[in-house]
Amino acid sequence: MTLLLLDANGLAHRAFHSTASNRSYREDGFPTFAIGRFLDLVYKALIDVGRPQCATHAAAIFDPRGKNWRHDLAPDYKSGRSHDPDLRPQLRLCRELVKGLGIASVQMVGYEADDLIATYARHAEEAGMGAVICSIDKDLLQLLRPAVAVYNPMKRSMVSEDDVLNRFGVMPPAIPCFQALVGDTTDGYAGIPGVGPKAAAELLVEYGDLETLIANAASITKPALRAKIIAGADQARLCRRLAVLDDAVPVRRDLDDLELRGADPDLLIGGLKALGLIHWPGVFAERLQVDPRSIPPHPGITELSDEIMEMVSA
Repeated sequence: MTLLLLDANGLAHRAFHSTASNRSYREDGFPTFAIGRFLDLVYKALIDVGRPQCATHAAAIFDPRGKNWRHDLAPDYKSGRSHDPDLRPQLRLCRELVKGLGIASVQMVGYEADDLIATYARHAEEAGMGAVICSIDKDLLQLLRPAVAVYNPMKRSMVSEDDVLNRFGVMPPAIPCFQALVGDTTDGYAGIPGVGPKAAAELLVEYGDLETLIANAASITKPALRAKIIAGADQARLCRRLAVLDDAVPVRRDLDDLELRGADPDLLIGGLKALGLIHWPGVFAERLQVDPRSIPPHPGITELSDEIMEMVSA
């Protein structure tokens, strides 16, 4: 048995940015342009990963709104990110419509999607299942191990340990230590100023992990680098805490709830029609081998999108 874990927020952002130059809206102004592309990425992951890997379970993991435990450690965490107002309404619809592909939709207040993915990957491993993570997020590469694979949906291929080593100069478990040294501007933490990727990789190869490096910083032969590590030790420890994924989230849904189900054409195709999309209903009707003319617009999706539109306009 295999659990397919979809970094749904990451896929939705990728779909959004790939279609943002050709935006489309429903007659009332509701943005719709990223939704079909998001579902297309999910469907292709099911084809590329689900069938060859015999996926029996699947979950689309979304980030909740609001702050999480990392903000308690670093109030400015991710504060520099900009948010396009056209994205969030579509994210809410993505959460609902992905169910039409038979995939559970999961999120949990107070935790990032990456933490839930780490937790479910551990649960699957402990249950004797395989896990495949579908994401291009470098943070999730730390989870790569024999029982947990990572699939790149843009390249449509699996990521190997050699791929990680060639990209970062360290193996997957060392990625949080690497990020602690070099920082992550996307997530809003600086690491140790003046320590670049090459130096960070060389130090971790020599010393193994961050704490061993800090404990032996006096032995670093380059004076300037030695001074930076000693001065930035506490900052690096904080950054590593932010980078390490929490795999002990008290999730409310167990693995049985994530069983991969058959597609729901009424929800999927009817939902796309309810949003006024013209191209995608036909695409998914052909894939699911149903007649799109027999499926009316889904009233639940119409009602949900109307409610979101009212909230946005208020």
